[in-house]
Amino acid sequence: MTRKGSCRTLAAALAAAALLGCRPGQPPAASQQAASQAPAAFQQAAGEPAAPEGGVVLFWEDFSGDTLDLGKWSYEQGVQRENDLQAYTPEAVAVEGGCLVITARRQGEAVTSGSIHTAGKFEFGPETRLSVRARVEGGYGGWPAIWLQAGRFTSQYPQEVWPAGGEIDLMEAYPPEAGFETTVHAYGPAGEHLAPHRAVEEADLSAWHLYELEWTGQQLRFFLDGRCYWEAPVADFTAPGGFMPFADGDNALFLHLNLAVQRQLRDGTPVDPAQLPPQMRLYVDSVRVTASRPDPDPVWVAFAQREVTVAQYENIQLRVHTDPAAADRTVHWSVDPPSVLTPSPANTVLGNLYAAGKGVAYVTVTTPSGGRDVCKVTVV
Repeated sequence: MTRKGSCRTLAAALAAAALLGCRPGQPPAASQQAASQAPAAFQQAAGEPAAPEGGVVLFWEDFSGDTLDLGKWSYEQGVQRENDLQAYTPEAVAVEGGCLVITARRQGEAVTSGSIHTAGKFEFGPETRLSVRARVEGGYGGWPAIWLQAGRFTSQYPQEVWPAGGEIDLMEAYPPEAGFETTVHAYGPAGEHLAPHRAVEEADLSAWHLYELEWTGQQLRFFLDGRCYWEAPVADFTAPGGFMPFADGDNALFLHLNLAVQRQLRDGTPVDPAQLPPQMRLYVDSVRVTASRPDPDPVWVAFAQREVTVAQYENIQLRVHTDPAAADRTVHWSVDPPSVLTPSPANTVLGNLYAAGKGVAYVTVTTPSGGRDVCKVTVV
């Protein structure tokens, strides 16, 4: 999420896409349905969808419960980025009526909102398709976004490494400007910051839309309600030394869903908090990531116990089982929230953890090839 200049309209973007061989046509039936439905209130997505022929569903979320699934998602908290006016808080994130609801609120000079992401819990790379169905109740100063960030370059690393691992802003809006923009960030061959982008100014963000990214080893293709509006060759993003972040199968990205509030508009005008709407909202009713082909040799991983209760201040060990015949049996551990349970850094089948605070924590283990399991730990 960064500042960008003015962009072309959807019509121009579609014309350019056609020249690149990305020819918009009639959307598939599922996308036609998504485009035509614009409910005033919530609408729950129905059931887990089928994967493309020969592929697999890697990630599916329809927010069908009444709380956020912390086995899949983590909260951001506080002021995270340079132009943020708001402070992120978990209280601004709700799951209601089959939707994720993120609410930005103005209370005097204070502004709060919400942001969630899948870092350390789910990351993906080429040969995949991301689909997010969302709508926005926005207003002056809002900054809703659906975007991807490289897992190896998260906020724990120095900012100067960005955008070495790449960033893809699938949907980013800047009210009072109309519509939304799509941007790809990476380094170029001379070490310059590349940020090509396309505008879709005619899109009514208050209606439900299906935002999609088709990511192959050769192209990043972007769709709105089933129609392609931009195609970007991954070879255009080649950093010094030949590193191509969007062609490297080991460079996985994770997903952000957030509703920020701008500190200043893109023309440099400071945002007056007194002029902000009392509240703005981002609704998401489904997120899906599919692989165009299944992993030929996935390495599975599973907890010996999926629910554990421990006393505060105890050290505990959790064991996982994985494929004994796998050449790479590396297991990555992550914990949310770390204020309840503190993990050890070892990437082994035995995890040592410390019960630092009372509450519920979710421990996620993953393998490099996509194996995943979650354990719920209650600290009393």
